[in-house]
Amino acid sequence: MPIPASTAAAERTNPAPKQPDPIDIPGLLDITVKEYATWHQSRVRSETFGENNQKAHDVALGNCLDL
Repeated sequence: MPIPASTAAAERTNPAPKQPDPIDIPGLLDITVKEYATWHQSRVRSETFGENNQKAHDVALGNCLDL
């Protein structure tokens, strides 16, 4: 099935953006998440901000997410 001319022309004038190279974060993923959360908490004074950062950390680890 041929591609409509308008779609083909749009693809030539608006190429797909280049995908960035993946970031290589060395170390164990769960430990890296903990270190990242600790680093963030060291940069805030607000208790509420720190508590919410801890919640995000807990959600990330609880759902096996990484950086």
